[in-house]
Amino acid sequence: MLLVFVMFKNIKIIIMIKSSFKGRNIRKAIMIGGLSLILCGCANLVQTHRDIQSNIDVTELGLYWVVKDGVLDWSVFSDDEVQHSFTAQFTINSEGKIEELILSGKQTGFNPSESQIAEFSKQEFNATTANYEKQAVTVSMFIGQG
Repeated sequence: MLLVFVMFKNIKIIIMIKSSFKGRNIRKAIMIGGLSLILCGCANLVQTHRDIQSNIDVTELGLYWVVKDGVLDWSVFSDDEVQHSFTAQFTINSEGKIEELILSGKQTGFNPSESQIAEFSKQEFNATTANYEKQAVTVSMFIGQG
């Protein structure tokens, strides 16, 4: 018995061929082995959509996503009396929507409400041509107002 071990990426195939050298059996075994290899090759060609996420800073954001309405609007977090400076981190998902917004300010009195966060999170992004797979990214930035 001949044992053939084939591995494509994470797929392992073991093909056992009977060691009888009669023409029909060996041809059958080769056809089955060849068909198995072709099927494995085709299975590896199928791309799965992975939601791989990259951590980037604001200078790299334009490589992946652009704001749908032109400029990211932070005004929802400012008021007339006090201008806050804060650090923001959020994820732009594969649909161009903001998720997981985390804000942290060093000043006392900076405590954004859920409605402010919800309002800010309505802003949307368009993927750039370089980001044709619409890769999700997590962006970190400092917002200095005042």
